[in-house]
Amino acid sequence: MSARGEAQVVELPASRQAHARRVAEARATIPDFELTFTLEAGSGAPSLARVIHAAAHALREQPRANSSYRDGRLEVYPRVNVGFAVFGAETAVQPTVVDADTKSVEEIETEVRALRARAEDGSITAPELAGATFSVTALDVPGLARLAAVLQPPHAAALASTGSTLTLSCDARALLPPEAAALLSAIRAGLE
Repeated sequence: MSARGEAQVVELPASRQAHARRVAEARATIPDFELTFTLEAGSGAPSLARVIHAAAHALREQPRANSSYRDGRLEVYPRVNVGFAVFGAETAVQPTVVDADTKSVEEIETEVRALRARAEDGSITAPELAGATFSVTALDVPGLARLAAVLQPPHAAALASTGSTLTLSCDARALLPPEAAALLSAIRAGLE
């Protein structure tokens, strides 16, 4: 027996192992940087649907952020499909709001609620987890000051929202800091 005691071995489900591999791959292969803005006092914590809506419209203004870096080139996508993180007891998945830039906050809220419910009960389908061109992670935990999203390959950028703080993680090969700042400023403006 070691000084730490008898360890309990917990087998992780395949979905959690896949998530761990994606995070490790992203951290090992993507040169990233982060920018953080705080919403104006009194704005309050925006809902996930509002964050997705603001991000989708900002991506229309800054299309380079709605892209992927591949072999020295950018693939800029014509559709704005925003994935959002759903965390379960043993996994994390990313359902996708397809064409989020064409939907109202209410439509996005309805879709997010339905996708989250299917993700949580295990009935979500592979097509509902595919096709994202950008991703959002939102956590509203009292006292949590900042969260940085891990880029999901091949996304050029990912947004994390916690309370009144927005942090944009960016692939340095796809976006320069002024371009990322313009995107984050547009997202903030859409929320304020």
